[in-house]
Amino acid sequence: MASLNNRSSSRQSAVDAGEEELAVSSRRSETLPTHKEGSEKQKLPPVFHVNPAGESGRSGVDLIPFLKICVRSTCVVSMVVNILWPFVIPAIVIHFARPDLHVWTFALNYIAMVPTANLLGFAGGELSKKLPKVPGILLETTLSSVVEIVLMMTLITNSSPSNNLVPVIQAAILGSILANLLFCLGMCFYAGGMRRDEQVFHAAVSEVGSGLLLVAGFGLLIPSAYYSALSGSTNGNTFTLDQLLANTRTISRATSVILLIAFLT
Repeated sequence: MASLNNRSSSRQSAVDAGEEELAVSSRRSETLPTHKEGSEKQKLPPVFHVNPAGESGRSGVDLIPFLKICVRSTCVVSMVVNILWPFVIPAIVIHFARPDLHVWTFALNYIAMVPTANLLGFAGGELSKKLPKVPGILLETTLSSVVEIVLMMTLITNSSPSNNLVPVIQAAILGSILANLLFCLGMCFYAGGMRRDEQVFHAAVSEVGSGLLLVAGFGLLIPSAYYSALSGSTNGNTFTLDQLLANTRTISRATSVILLIAFLT
């Protein structure tokens, strides 16, 4: 009888431990999404040509497999974009050979930017799979925004009192925010709803992503609203236009620092 009681108590404790482990795992899944492992990896659509886990297991650098992976990319659309690579060399040549042809320089460089941005995003995605989740996501997001970063740096460098490019910079930043907040999100909803009657989204991820984009939008709005509200109150004595511009720059720089901290945290 004592042995039976011990066995029943051990079985009950094992059942209780299993239920507790299931409860903890369910609470974790409610907080953040987890990567899907196991047989679900085999259910990927056939458009993916590169192993989603990355091309691991090699040592050193081999040029031929590297070029093959870059050409295959992640899907058919990305692979088709690679036909635009021949535009890269003419775009560089015409920039130095004929700088007076502004329209041709812009058109060729715009076309050449498409495959380079595609390859950079693909490389960031592959590299992020070799890193922990949070650093990988930060690296992939940073590499995906290199085109916008280079554009902003170029506009800021070429901006002058006679050729003020700050409104162009503000419009580009606002357009990027709205494109991610509205266009990309709407296309995800549309593409996801084509084969599904009902879509399920994780509350924490969607709220954080939308909240960060809204914070970025307000970060751009606050300095502009400050300048617009006080631009009519300037005079030549107590509050001059130079003081207004200096205060606006201070607010803008402080806002940028806050946005960088929010991005890193």
